[in-house]
Amino acid sequence: MGLFGLISVNIVRRLKEISIRKVFGASMQNIVKLLSKNLAKILIISSLIAVPLCYFFTLGMMDSYFSTRSPITATPFLLALTILIMTSVLTVLSHIIKAAYANIADILREE
Repeated sequence: MGLFGLISVNIVRRLKEISIRKVFGASMQNIVKLLSKNLAKILIISSLIAVPLCYFFTLGMMDSYFSTRSPITATPFLLALTILIMTSVLTVLSHIIKAAYANIADILREE
């Protein structure tokens, strides 16, 4: 819900900007690139912070709660990052496509 809400608010806030860019001839690819650039930066920074923290918390939990220790591999972390990226991309693209195909006249008439 956090990513969904963040994207919804961002798209609604920038809907007039998207409409004006479409009037001036921006392609769907330009609009997607414009809106997803900031969210990609946030996603990369959060991943770079979360993966090491999860690794060290998992090590600490394994040391304190379990007497036998199994090795921690990168597979669960890569799987979680893959699921995160796929979910984020699908959410972002669904909102951007919905905003890009919106009727320009209705959006700009409110102004």
